[in-house]
Amino acid sequence: MNSSADKNPLVSAVVFAYRNLDEFEYTVQSILGQDYPEIELLISDDGSPDFAQHKAQIVNYIEQNKKDNLKSYEVYTLAKNGGSVKNFNQGIRRAKGEYVVGVAMGDRYADGTVFSTYVHALRTSGKRMAVSRSRLVTQEYEFLDEVRPDDAMQKKLEDDGTAAVLSDAQHGSDQPRRNVL
Repeated sequence: MNSSADKNPLVSAVVFAYRNLDEFEYTVQSILGQDYPEIELLISDDGSPDFAQHKAQIVNYIEQNKKDNLKSYEVYTLAKNGGSVKNFNQGIRRAKGEYVVGVAMGDRYADGTVFSTYVHALRTSGKRMAVSRSRLVTQEYEFLDEVRPDDAMQKKLEDDGTAAVLSDAQHGSDQPRRNVL
């Protein structure tokens, strides 16, 4: 491994989707806009019936908007719907990065520093996991509320040696949703 890779390990961003592929720009742009220099993007669809209609559009969008920090990407669908957990686990199995972040299609990251913040916190703390708070927002960026790991969960994560790194992540769609990174 070269010194550049040692300094900046690959982060695999797994986007899991099912029947909401029309929301891809919202999510993909928040990943492509990260300032972190080594990103792999995996869009894992859980057997949506309309996947074929959207795949070329998603690939075209990525090609037109990617920066030098996007090292690779893959857009694929599972043969049949198996649920969110199976879909996300498939993405983790395909991921090549030292770090893996997950986000649901239709959600987005608050700003372009989230991946850098996570990697820095994990590397300097020696911990194996980071969690963030989430904010529910509308399409117009109006904040609805904030979701944090509860105090008991945060204490357990810290007591068993896992860092609870708090960083903003915004999630928006017509219907507010929650997502834990």
